[in-house]
Amino acid sequence: MTVTMTQELEQQIRNVFSTTASMDRIYLFHEIPARKLGNAKSRYARILGSDEVVIALYDDTVWGSGKDGFLLTNRRIYGRNIADSAAFVEIQSITDVTQGGSSAAPLLQVYSGMAAPAFEKQMIMTSPNNQAGAIIDAVRQTVLLLNPGLAGPEPTPTAQPSPTAEKARCSGCGATGQVGTKCKWCRSVIV
Repeated sequence: MTVTMTQELEQQIRNVFSTTASMDRIYLFHEIPARKLGNAKSRYARILGSDEVVIALYDDTVWGSGKDGFLLTNRRIYGRNIADSAAFVEIQSITDVTQGGSSAAPLLQVYSGMAAPAFEKQMIMTSPNNQAGAIIDAVRQTVLLLNPGLAGPEPTPTAQPSPTAEKARCSGCGATGQVGTKCKWCRSVIV
């Protein structure tokens, strides 16, 4: 399923990435340089569909070519994974986005219902400025906007509402969940 991009959704995504705006390795929507996008398509996003809207490109190259990194669209996330092969994951199949690895060698990890990540991208060029956490958080929040089902199912109405059935937004990442449970995204307790 492809999510239709609206001006409102684009603005929400821009707001999510606004914390990473000062970075020179992340590019959004029509601000992605054509050469970088072309290199990303030829290296790891060869099956990019004509119905896909490119949301963000993360350039993980030393010289800024865009040949390594990841590409986030309204349908998939593409990249050269940790095994240095092209890979992609459908947005609708993503169950979690986390940061793995270490501060010196952070990993963007994208899960798709399995215990092992469906996609892992080592983010080499972020480590000097420790920007990986902000980028991964922005990807996580964008995936949540594109796949609202990840926030969890709506609570089932009951005759007597239970305090644990109340929904609230996580203060750590903004995901919706039941009060008193751990957030599936950032593992904070939802209050």
